[in-house]
Amino acid sequence: MKFKGLIALLLTLVCSGAFAAEPRWNNSPYELYANGESLTDVLKNFAASYGIPVTVSSRIAGTVNGSFKGESPRQFLDILGKSFEFEWYYDGSTLHFFRGDEIVSRIITLTNIKTSQLRSAVEKVGIWDERFSWKEMPDKGMVYISGPSSMVDLIQETASVLESQVVTMPRRDQYSMQMFRLRYATAADRVQSYRGKEVVVPGMASVLRGALAAGQGKSGETSIGGPVGVLEGKRTSSPVTSDMPGTGERAWVEADGRTNSIIVYDRLERMPMYKALVRNLDQPSEQVEVNVSIISVSATNLKELGVSWQARDRKLGEFGYGGIDKQTPAPNKNQLAILGGADATFSTVLDSGLDYFIAKVNALVEDGDAQVVSRPSVVTSEHLEAVLDDSTTFHVRVQGNEQVDLFPVTVGSVLRVTPHIQRGEEQKGINLEVTIEDGQQTGEEVDRIPVIKTSSINTQTVVGLGQSLLIGGFFQDYESESVGGVPLLKDIPLLGMLFRTTNHNRKKMVKLFLMTPKIIDIPTGGLASNGRKIYGYAFQVGSSNKEGAVAIREYFDSRGFPTQMEVEKNGEKPIYSVAIGNYSRCDDTQRVAKAFPDALKGDASMINSCHPLTR
Repeated sequence: MKFKGLIALLLTLVCSGAFAAEPRWNNSPYELYANGESLTDVLKNFAASYGIPVTVSSRIAGTVNGSFKGESPRQFLDILGKSFEFEWYYDGSTLHFFRGDEIVSRIITLTNIKTSQLRSAVEKVGIWDERFSWKEMPDKGMVYISGPSSMVDLIQETASVLESQVVTMPRRDQYSMQMFRLRYATAADRVQSYRGKEVVVPGMASVLRGALAAGQGKSGETSIGGPVGVLEGKRTSSPVTSDMPGTGERAWVEADGRTNSIIVYDRLERMPMYKALVRNLDQPSEQVEVNVSIISVSATNLKELGVSWQARDRKLGEFGYGGIDKQTPAPNKNQLAILGGADATFSTVLDSGLDYFIAKVNALVEDGDAQVVSRPSVVTSEHLEAVLDDSTTFHVRVQGNEQVDLFPVTVGSVLRVTPHIQRGEEQKGINLEVTIEDGQQTGEEVDRIPVIKTSSINTQTVVGLGQSLLIGGFFQDYESESVGGVPLLKDIPLLGMLFRTTNHNRKKMVKLFLMTPKIIDIPTGGLASNGRKIYGYAFQVGSSNKEGAVAIREYFDSRGFPTQMEVEKNGEKPIYSVAIGNYSRCDDTQRVAKAFPDALKGDASMINSCHPLTR
């Protein structure tokens, strides 16, 4: 009965040339004065004032206060919609109100009619609204629509009715189109830009096409090629060049960046393969935070840092440098030092000696023998490169025959790091792929153009949880001149030189890069015994001594551990419990146990190594 009614509506309205994107209301102003009225009631009363049936989504909520005025009913709805974040749609008989996040998308495949015929029909019937999205591929008989579910359903039914009224043409049963919505991966390619360079990070569509490229050239097989674009009404990438014998059909893969989806058009028998590939590739990845400190230290003060270096020179080979201070434990057997870089590059992994190293750097900064240039931080997904650029750009004027051009020159440090998490039975580690480029002006010029010295380091190392990677080897010469003497007398012309002294200072500085990676734990889900949602696990310590519990919390707070403190009653004596850390698994809370100092263990009377964190 529903289809028969739709057929009658189509025939009546198409023959009469009807148009109805909005109700036939008058264009007189509409004004509302509300004082605590429900938004749902306001919308229903608005529709009732024009005698129009109305549906209001259950997700629309709010209270209306104040004055709202529009020069026309449509303008009034637009003003109110922007204020309360809702949309409206009129299908020719009913006025629908809904939230913007309730918009749905659908792909309609046409066999017997053209896409232009469907567009003309829905416009004449009055169920299409230009405010929503319509994208079509006429040569494939496909229409991609996005809008309220009531409109999308009506267009789908209209297409079915029109298709059934046309003489059946040969069907292309061997081909099908499906859309795969991604949850974790990115569908379209992503471009990273820095210093005028562009690095393309392939999206799922490009990866999928590249994985299927082995079938190229085989008769009747899909041939994949070219980068993948984003669906914007037409394909922006080259079509897949696979023809079915006798049909002229082509298979292709597209990325829809708005919905983060993959659209595949290929043989029906190949769709399970696409589905399996997408399911296996669309997996969540852990997030890694990388904190970087760029430090410039006087070369004569390197030994004061208390670091045992491993170094490699192109001519001398591998050698050791420096020593570990007695207050700084030596790296254990699980720590790894990776070598590489320029003529004299050195690196090491810091564990428990990190606090001592930072303290020595702070002392050198106070004495003027060191400087913390910058402390950038970045969060990236596992296996994805992060770029930290700390640089200065100036422009050099170059004279031409008829014009003067300005060319940008950039100097500074660029750090590119790609983390890979190593998962073992005993402990986790982070494999860091590090590339460092450091540029500086030499003070020399060639044809009045400054000369830039650029050094680079490429290395790979494994850093344990809680450890830091320290890389150095960029030496820089700094020269300065200071004038001193007897005040006033040193400024007397000619005679002043007798009371004036000039000091020339030359200092060699070493630039160090301290990198500390950290895995960011993601909430786990599930329910605890109290019915609340679990978002992580912590190492819980309880103490009847409030001062001892506060000391435990302050100790782990100062070392970057998230902490929570609660008071629980146990009879007449209160118990002060401290939850330390936030991990996705109970086994990972052992990181806290290993970091627990012996001096504070006496204050702990209760220990729970797997305390659920709930909200």
